[in-house]
Amino acid sequence: MADLTDLTEDLACYLQSAAVGVSVGDMQAVTRQCNAYYDARQSCYQLPLGRLQWLDLTLYLPRHSSAKTIKSARTATLKAVLAWYKTSCVADSNDNQHKHDRSDNGQSDDQSDDQSDDQSDDQSDDQSDNQNHDKKSRRDVLVFDIVFFDKTEMSADIPTLSPQQRLANRLTHHFDTAYFMEDLVIDMSGEPRPLQIFSHADWQKLSSTLQTPCELWRFLRCHLQQLQQSLSDQRAHFEKMADLVTQFLYSPSVFTHAITIDNALIKAGVQDAPNAALIAMTLAHKNQSSTAQMYQQHMAQAATLWS
Repeated sequence: MADLTDLTEDLACYLQSAAVGVSVGDMQAVTRQCNAYYDARQSCYQLPLGRLQWLDLTLYLPRHSSAKTIKSARTATLKAVLAWYKTSCVADSNDNQHKHDRSDNGQSDDQSDDQSDDQSDDQSDDQSDNQNHDKKSRRDVLVFDIVFFDKTEMSADIPTLSPQQRLANRLTHHFDTAYFMEDLVIDMSGEPRPLQIFSHADWQKLSSTLQTPCELWRFLRCHLQQLQQSLSDQRAHFEKMADLVTQFLYSPSVFTHAITIDNALIKAGVQDAPNAALIAMTLAHKNQSSTAQMYQQHMAQAATLWS
């Protein structure tokens, strides 16, 4: 599973449901074909800006697997997860609709007067609004790790590795835009809640660079928008995840939300004048501070103060 960083430790404060093992149906074919094993666990976090559904999947491959086998197994695993995810989304949608219908039927049976009918309509509208809000304020991510193992490290059908062994036997891989345009072509245009895919290395980069859960949430929105735009234009809007992280951190939009909040505080009478630190950081960004380290500190401070 993913290593602990400052951000993942912060995320633990928002954990809504602990990690539970999930069975990804089509993975059985992948493991048989490659003599591999997998472990998948799903967690749910209720962040200030919305709900984060996190699937952590580790694929264990024999140590001496060929490059062709690794590539094939990686793609087959993603296809299996995407199929499982699509089925899960349909099941969630049907379950929500069933609850909605059952709620409507129960209210209509028990309530007969006009006032009760009005309350039923209001409750139905509220529930519908909540469902729409849930779709808009939810992010689903896959963090995909690949680790090599020997048969001597097997225990109960899952390789037993210490954190040090996992680090030493981990395959560093990435999912850039080109991968989803050439190797695994996916259509995100019609997906109401697309699954955002990250390698373990890329997720660790996010966890070590981004400062707060709210900043992670905004990055996920940025990542999804950039990926969808790349697939639509058939032109990569970012080459590597590290490039997108840098682009996100250096974007002036980081100050937009901060300035909005600052103005609201002044209007509400909570503070008398604009925040001096915000003004200084905005000017530093505008003038492109000559010291890169200082610039990064500006961005980290902004994320901490206004996320």
